[in-house]
Amino acid sequence: MWDSHRHRRIHLRPSRRHTILRSDFVRRLDAMGIPFVEAGLPSSDSIGGGLLEKAAALPLETATVCAYGTITFFGDDPDENENLGRLTACAAGIVALSGESCSERVTESGAIDPDENLTLIAAFIQTLVRAGKRVFYNAENYFEGYDSDPGYALATLIVAHDAGAETVVLCDTAGGCLPHDVYSVIKTTVDTLKQGGYNLTVGIQAYDDAGCAVANTIEAVRAGAAHVQGAIDGSGRNTDLLKVLMNLQLKMGYDLVDKSQLTMATSMRLTPDVSPVEPDATTDYFILESFRVIVEKRDDGRTVSEATIKLVVGNRRYIATGEGNGPVNALDTALRLAIGQFYPQVSDFGLTDYKVGVLDGSAGTEATTRVLIGTGDGHATWATVGVSKNVIEASWDALVKAMIYGLMKSETTEFTERE
Repeated sequence: MWDSHRHRRIHLRPSRRHTILRSDFVRRLDAMGIPFVEAGLPSSDSIGGGLLEKAAALPLETATVCAYGTITFFGDDPDENENLGRLTACAAGIVALSGESCSERVTESGAIDPDENLTLIAAFIQTLVRAGKRVFYNAENYFEGYDSDPGYALATLIVAHDAGAETVVLCDTAGGCLPHDVYSVIKTTVDTLKQGGYNLTVGIQAYDDAGCAVANTIEAVRAGAAHVQGAIDGSGRNTDLLKVLMNLQLKMGYDLVDKSQLTMATSMRLTPDVSPVEPDATTDYFILESFRVIVEKRDDGRTVSEATIKLVVGNRRYIATGEGNGPVNALDTALRLAIGQFYPQVSDFGLTDYKVGVLDGSAGTEATTRVLIGTGDGHATWATVGVSKNVIEASWDALVKAMIYGLMKSETTEFTERE
């Protein structure tokens, strides 16, 4: 079983406290008996990269800390690819490498053709294996690809095997498969690989967009999958590993972990209850004048977000601008810059979850959205909700409530203005 720690602990502003929080959680997963823990993408940022390095250095008995990476679509020479270079140099001994296994999606990308994609899969895996890494190939959109072009989908697995991958994980990336379809595709794939003499462990990564992730995972195991990926608390779109574990062991007779470890697992739920914050509570801490968010798509392919916030804290007006890898990240950065000198506690608050739901789907893109943000400070976690027809406004509302609730529960909320 594989815990996708990456999907749960994505912090907008990683700090030393967040590194400690992640390390503690990895230790708990190790004690529980989870054999693989995915701790994130190696980063050029010293703090972000430090999270993976810190986890990989822990003295663990059962778990192996793994890195995550992707195969780019842009025809890069693997020897000159910056992300691949970070993966080969990182402390993790295993890399989960995501690549495209659907020929139609490769063609639609317009970047490379399907044959070039196979070449890239082989080149990236070979580079990692030469660097001493074990590679698990995540076959993205595998079920969609198998439905439209089964020969090509299987070819990506065979290429991965020949390049040195030891496990291939079949991903229902869109999260729309039904259990009987998953069973059929997994069984056929496993049988085909065995008949071809390919010594590969086949795994499953289901997503819960259609509410079938747990059922799909169990059907995959019944069909021959021997490797399961998800998150121990089912956060985000992930398969709920705890539910899978309970069903496989208690109902289907699989001997996966000691029974005492099952009890431990129930204490590792990270999805918090929604924390109440009164609508006018914000004014006790700061008064917002305005905020503005700009999203810019640049000619080099990058998308950059910038947020500017104007607010008043105490008797002082403050203007702050922050950049981020998305509008919510940019707003979070700007808000922290604006209030951080008055409320230094916010440096300990980190995003643990971000979910967007549509309340009235028939309205299309004009639908009212509900945003839930999970936040933690290393000691506790809490969740806040924002609702609006504008997803940015809903995100802002939930983000502000998260900060306010954290300040309300901290030992002191008196602002200490730094001269």
